[in-house]
Amino acid sequence: MSLVIALGTLIILTVFETSYFKVEVFETVPTNLCGICLILHLLAFFNKLYMIDLIFVLIMLGLLIGHFLLKQKRGKDFGILHLDGIVDSFNNRTLIVLVVTIVFVCFFMRNRYIAGWDDFKFWAAQVKSLFYQNGYGKPYTNICNYFGDYPMGNLLMEYWFERLGGESFRESLLYTGQMIFSIGFLVPIIKKMPSNIISVIVSIILLISFGSAFTRFGIGLET
Repeated sequence: MSLVIALGTLIILTVFETSYFKVEVFETVPTNLCGICLILHLLAFFNKLYMIDLIFVLIMLGLLIGHFLLKQKRGKDFGILHLDGIVDSFNNRTLIVLVVTIVFVCFFMRNRYIAGWDDFKFWAAQVKSLFYQNGYGKPYTNICNYFGDYPMGNLLMEYWFERLGGESFRESLLYTGQMIFSIGFLVPIIKKMPSNIISVIVSIILLISFGSAFTRFGIGLET
């Protein structure tokens, strides 16, 4: 259910962003990821991370209600949702790059498990703490108290992927979430690539390589 709600919210949000702000789909990916991290960060302070699905539903309803209210007030020509622009953004080359990259990441991360000392010491342990405490926890009950200068955005995104994966904690989703989070900030460069088969291959390699470079211990081809 969390996955369905998240996908629905992101699709509606993307439609509104591309229609109202005249930006391309790929330009919305980094900002949307940052927005999700900010919402999770605020919820984590109050140990209310479980409310993220409700927040997404409220965002969807708010966007739809706001759109129709403004449309009635300003006329029928206001705020036309340009779905054709979104369809045009996903040309064949772009779809191939995104689909192959995501499938590659999910496949090679499916059996990853926590093995690095740094993960045991903080990174993975912190995500697990977020998952079961639904937030940063009370004072002295969370290891982030001892690593206050560490940025939390990456951990919150990993938590979100754990939540999208269901009720149980799965170690492989830590690395899947981190990879896709890193790749998300590189998505806008796809539109700058020429549309030929060599560019498609280069785009996939670049996304996976750079995403892996910013992921703890890489993509883990040994799995």
